[in-house]
Amino acid sequence: MEMSQSGMDQTLGLGKNSWQRYENGKNVPGSQVIATLVGRGFNANWILTGKGDLKIGQSEQAEAYDDFFYVPKMVPVVVSTGHGSAEDVVIDQQYHAFRKDWLASKGLTPRSLAIVEGRGDSMEPTIANGSTLLVDTSIITFNQEGIYVVRLDGHLYAKRLQRGQAGAILVISDNPFYKEIEIDPSNCEDFQIKGKVVWLGRDI
Repeated sequence: MEMSQSGMDQTLGLGKNSWQRYENGKNVPGSQVIATLVGRGFNANWILTGKGDLKIGQSEQAEAYDDFFYVPKMVPVVVSTGHGSAEDVVIDQQYHAFRKDWLASKGLTPRSLAIVEGRGDSMEPTIANGSTLLVDTSIITFNQEGIYVVRLDGHLYAKRLQRGQAGAILVISDNPFYKEIEIDPSNCEDFQIKGKVVWLGRDI
């Protein structure tokens, strides 16, 4: 480091031991700390992952940082593609970077986005266990077929929704082992759309 721990604490306006916890990996810097460091020439990738150069050129770094929006991950894992997960949602200090121009090309509003992790096998092969899902939380009504995050009977699921007969909504699992569920939104108090899945990533 080019500055002492006490120097970094003072520069960032942190408590005495805050920078030491960042260096030890016990805490992850929040967005304000990251922005301050980037403004002082630190590499955003190094701040978030510990990889790459500590610093790069000021103009190059500012351009690289401005090109990305960091979407927060919601934890604990709250979206099931199996038997459901309890709705206990908090924002973790983990972020996934997406290019702003890509988000704009998809018509997505960055502040409405969240990252969740899917667990289970009911949406395979489309969504594998452990997949990372990008969810647009501004979409809370069903307007067309797609994969949505829904709350049903006190649990959260990532499921495919289709229009049924007489205004019903079909909750479908891509895995044929699971049966589809028909929901009448006008007569089901415990059904709510929480967002739409707009991107997914997974290991292969």
